[in-house]
Amino acid sequence: MSYNIYLIVGKSGTGKTTMVNRLQNLGPQVQSYTTRPKRGENETGHIFVTDEEFDKLQNICAYTEYNGYRYAATQEQVDNATFYVIDPEGVWYFVDHYKGEKEIRCVYIKASLWRRFWRLLKRDGLVKAIKRIWIDHFAFDGFEVATKTVIVNHDLKEATDTLRWYVGNQEFLTYQDRLEESNEN
Repeated sequence: MSYNIYLIVGKSGTGKTTMVNRLQNLGPQVQSYTTRPKRGENETGHIFVTDEEFDKLQNICAYTEYNGYRYAATQEQVDNATFYVIDPEGVWYFVDHYKGEKEIRCVYIKASLWRRFWRLLKRDGLVKAIKRIWIDHFAFDGFEVATKTVIVNHDLKEATDTLRWYVGNQEFLTYQDRLEESNEN
């Protein structure tokens, strides 16, 4: 169990989910609830529900709407996870509503426009790729400068290793802080 929850934020096609999937040995990711349909049969990262099922969720500490679909996570999901792939609106909601013991660490994943475009083109096709890039242009406006930790994904292995190092370092520092606090009491 981690001391921190790592909010992984980045525009579509930056490699967020791929990086987190490669770090499963560090802890699980939040499988957020969403009303969005699956992109593919084997898609992970979400629990796909109907609007009626979504409306029955309780203890929501993370919520956002993106591209006409709703996304949410419960307090229990977050308390049992290490990573949460989330968008900027979701981050602001999360910071205001999360009441757990974990410290919040926000990591912005960045990739060039062309790299993102080619990844999205391959995954979603031309029309959806352009639409996602357009929506992200506005949804992420100014968010990068509000984030202390930015990882540039030019090379997936290198970026994943950087995220692995960051998580390990933050876990150690948080452990030390909590140990010092308990010794003072």
